[in-house]
Amino acid sequence: MREDEYKKLESRIYGFSVNVFSFVKTLINQNQSDQHTKGLLSGSNQLYALFLDVIDSQEDRVTEILSKCVQICSNCSTFLENIKVEKKLLNEKVDLTIEANELGRQLNKYLK
Repeated sequence: MREDEYKKLESRIYGFSVNVFSFVKTLINQNQSDQHTKGLLSGSNQLYALFLDVIDSQEDRVTEILSKCVQICSNCSTFLENIKVEKKLLNEKVDLTIEANELGRQLNKYLK
C-alpha cells in the first residue's frame, strides 16, 4: 500500500470512528444503548487502532492486520443492521452501514 493510499484510508477510518462515536452517544442519550451499540463503538475503535499498525508493521503482518480490519468492518455493519433507531436517526444509521461496507471493500482490495 502506497503512503498516499494509506493516508486516505486512515482519514476515512478515523472519520468513520468519529461518526460512530457521535451516533452511539446520541443513542445513549436517548437510553437506546445495548450490546449492538457497545459492539459497534468497540469495533470502530479497534478498526482505527489496528489500521494504524499497518504503517509500522513488517510486510508479512500487513495482510493479517488488513484481514482483521475487513472482519471488523463486517462486524460493524452487522451491529448497525441490528440497532433499532427512530426515524430521525435512520439516515445516519444507513450512512454508517454503507461506510462500514465500503471501508471493508477498500481494505479487501489490498489483500489480493
